[in-house]
Amino acid sequence: MQSDEFELLLKSTGIVLKGLFIELNNAQSKFIKHSAEKGYLLFIENQRFTLEEIGYTDSYKIKKALGKVLALEYDEGVSITKLPGTTETFHAVIALPYESLNIIQKINGLKAEIGSVMKEYVDERVKINGQWTPVNKALLKEIGRPRVNLKQIRRRLNHHKDYYQRLSLSCTNSRPSYKKNKLEIIELLKKIKNDTAKEDIKFLDKYSNDTEFAYFYDKTYSVIDGNFRYKESVYNDPTNEIDKKFRTQKISSPVYIICDDPKKIDIEIIFRNKEKKQKKRVGYKNVILKEKILMTLPVFEYE
Repeated sequence: MQSDEFELLLKSTGIVLKGLFIELNNAQSKFIKHSAEKGYLLFIENQRFTLEEIGYTDSYKIKKALGKVLALEYDEGVSITKLPGTTETFHAVIALPYESLNIIQKINGLKAEIGSVMKEYVDERVKINGQWTPVNKALLKEIGRPRVNLKQIRRRLNHHKDYYQRLSLSCTNSRPSYKKNKLEIIELLKKIKNDTAKEDIKFLDKYSNDTEFAYFYDKTYSVIDGNFRYKESVYNDPTNEIDKKFRTQKISSPVYIICDDPKKIDIEIIFRNKEKKQKKRVGYKNVILKEKILMTLPVFEYE
């Protein structure tokens, strides 16, 4: 894409995209407040809270969890003890009244619109300051969203009717690894204001700018399989299309059960952590060496 084309795109699509993000932010803020007031917590991963927070109200937990998993942008706070995390995973099952469905559908619709816009230019590049840059990345930066969390945008709110007698959640833990070049690592190190980070930057001098490293985030995330068992009255009801006892799916966000009265809902939640230790990732094209090379960040060389 030529620079003049990008300028026209910014004046049209950029303005639309900016408006969609504002609308989505407002809708999600409304949903978080609504869920904290009207929702009933059936299950939540307590290990994501401090020992003190575990004793707090369900309303507090819902508000904090949804504030994390619905965050539109990655956390910019980087320090010697806090690395830039990926999408937070606060797996939960929350019962909500039917009035919640309108907000959920609006949020999912806005997510779909943003996704549709971003998909249009996913393979486009534009030259900015002498460097070829993905159009989507440039667009997001120009509308003030350089740290947008596209994983969260793609993730629809996972809502279900009150059809189930039991929901079994099977969990394994994993830690994401990302490939970053020398210049990207240096940008992260510059945000850590101490002498150790400066020494790490000097250490990287021996590598060329396009050298790639394996970068591990410090937070693990939960990979969840959900097994939904329908109520007998549902799969035996000749008026609906459900003729099976179970439904299974991968779960990457809280599950919202829409019902008449959240406090009177009758569903059994079973949570199993199948793997207490970090799951070993397989299928790497490149072998990652075992010893990290920097003092401040979990950066590893490829073999």
